[in-house]
Amino acid sequence: MDGGVRVCTSPESAPICLMEHHTPDKITCCAVTDGCQSLFIGTSTGTLSVLPVKYNPSAESGIEVLGSRVRLHGHKDFITCIEVCQAFSIVVSGSCDKTAIIWDLNRLSYVRYLEHCNTVAAVTISRTTGDIVTVSHTMNCISEESTMEDGSVMKLWTVNGRFIGHVTCEHMINCLEFSAAPEGISVNVIATGLSNGAIRLWSTWDLRHIRDIAPDQHLYQVVSLTFSDDSQRLFAVNTHGKLVVWQRRDKVDKVYTKPPAITVFQRG
Repeated sequence: MDGGVRVCTSPESAPICLMEHHTPDKITCCAVTDGCQSLFIGTSTGTLSVLPVKYNPSAESGIEVLGSRVRLHGHKDFITCIEVCQAFSIVVSGSCDKTAIIWDLNRLSYVRYLEHCNTVAAVTISRTTGDIVTVSHTMNCISEESTMEDGSVMKLWTVNGRFIGHVTCEHMINCLEFSAAPEGISVNVIATGLSNGAIRLWSTWDLRHIRDIAPDQHLYQVVSLTFSDDSQRLFAVNTHGKLVVWQRRDKVDKVYTKPPAITVFQRG
């Protein structure tokens, strides 16, 4: 690792350098706003940097850096995750210092921090309500003779940082995402990718476990997932390099009598 930020424009092309990072701290994670207007960079020292950028098809990387960076200071340790929500003008970053911080996206300023008992490993923000969900990992003792098994604690917060509730999961939550169907006519969920290969759906109201979905033949860890813009499809990537797409078999009936349809893609 040389500290540079690179952009991959296609699966076949080599990554193209967008910028060099010459400071001693290491880049740990990145996030970009919709429309590619701001690039957020998390570092190993806890500094969150913001770069003004824009999409430029004539640039080699497709992205042009417009000015100097703004540095946001609040974390005291390694930044693990960054989530941007333009609908509510907030950014949330998680860190090994056992906090998540809410930042004002417009002013690029500190709002408040959210306390945790362990490292904040993942975060997501609802585009319809602004609610925030954070994940930290824990260790669950199986028996006196056995080793410890990883689990996770998921916490739900309002857009203003008020704690709503939490739930524990016996498996490690690697990633998570809110669905964003229209409120009032739809019931949204929180989808989490688990270490046992399943995708677990939770209620956005009280974190109640709704159901698990997973193709039996693909029980590799789920490491990334996202919903389509209309929230009718769920895309999940596992450690075996497969992209699994879940979709509703019937978009009319409210009672599901059949499991969702499954499509699997694999490179190579």
